[in-house]
Amino acid sequence: MADGFDSELYLRLAGERAVLDPAAQQGPAGLTLSEIAGALAAIGAIDGGVARQIVADYHQALALRGLGHLPTFPPRPSPASRPAVPLVAARVARCECTFERQGIEVTTQYACLTPDAASVAVILREITSGALLGSPGRPPGLLPFTVRLADDRGAASLANFSGGGFRSSYHGELTTTQPLALDTRSIEIDGHRVDLCDQPALPPVRVEELRCSNPAERYLWSRMSAGRHGPHGGPVPPQIDIAIDTLVAAGALSRDDPLIDELRAVLGAFSAQPLTTPVRQPWQSLLHSQHRRSSRSCIVPLGIVTPALSGLTICFDALVITGGDVEAHVRTSSSENRGGQPPEPREAPQVGWWAADELGNHYLGAATRVSRGSGGFRGVISLWPSLDDRAETLRLLPTVNAERAVIEVPLSDERAAR
Repeated sequence: MADGFDSELYLRLAGERAVLDPAAQQGPAGLTLSEIAGALAAIGAIDGGVARQIVADYHQALALRGLGHLPTFPPRPSPASRPAVPLVAARVARCECTFERQGIEVTTQYACLTPDAASVAVILREITSGALLGSPGRPPGLLPFTVRLADDRGAASLANFSGGGFRSSYHGELTTTQPLALDTRSIEIDGHRVDLCDQPALPPVRVEELRCSNPAERYLWSRMSAGRHGPHGGPVPPQIDIAIDTLVAAGALSRDDPLIDELRAVLGAFSAQPLTTPVRQPWQSLLHSQHRRSSRSCIVPLGIVTPALSGLTICFDALVITGGDVEAHVRTSSSENRGGQPPEPREAPQVGWWAADELGNHYLGAATRVSRGSGGFRGVISLWPSLDDRAETLRLLPTVNAERAVIEVPLSDERAAR
């Protein structure tokens, strides 16, 4: 830390400047404050709870002046005081089938069976005009779709659709409120039988510690990899310059550190600028492969729960690969990964959704189609760029702070092919 640096004063002065001269801000004032607070908390310069309360105070001041939205009060508790939601490894099996129901084409992908509920991942496509949207007065995004799921023992339960889409196509899950038999060999969906095809067991998940002694460097790279930015779109890229200025002021980073040019080069490459500065792996591989095209398609059931990574547990249900586009369907034990938002100044871990194949290619993911609940989220991690058609194994590498889980997923075996 720089001598005489007062992190709380630095954050409060940033808040005062935002209130007094919002036009001079480099970006939305609320996001700027969160970025500053996140950087200071990451290097241990300020307590996360104190930083979050300061940010909330200035968010409220900005909102009262019409410069932002009022925050929710009282402030949300830190993850440490939230009850953890245990994740259960589901039995996941492919169940690929297509049938028509009341003017809607239903394509099933895989089924998840747990002791509490059952779900089937589906794609709904409109065959008869208006079959999905229904009456013109229905609010956008509201798609009531209910079916009856039954196992091979005769037990049945109604399943409701949850998911998202646009106009004539929706992706999501049909989920029951009652469990089905965990060892059922087939599922009936409104009388349409779908056989289940299990994936042989995968190798155990292992956890690796990452070597990075500099918390400022670790924080900056995590801001580049965690969230919606670059190829994954999103309205708000990480405010790297704000974070850099904060870390330099705090004495945690030198202004002439070559890391700064490297970070800016990577961020520029995500915005389609040429990569002129050498960058480290995995960024070098990632950015040089960003225009790769692929034709691979398969569904790989997983049903794997990782050990806790900085208090965060992740369940991978399945990989769905379509034309080289890889989607990992996941559940987490908390809602720490907040898409395009900067990390809140608390102990919440940010997830870097990395993957790699045996050919040296790297892939970076962002959360899409996310639904959050009390203490967790369920959604899809879209990996980028397209999968190399030659790859035989994909290593899933969810990374949190200084550790990551490693899951070896075979792709070449016929058990994973359509």
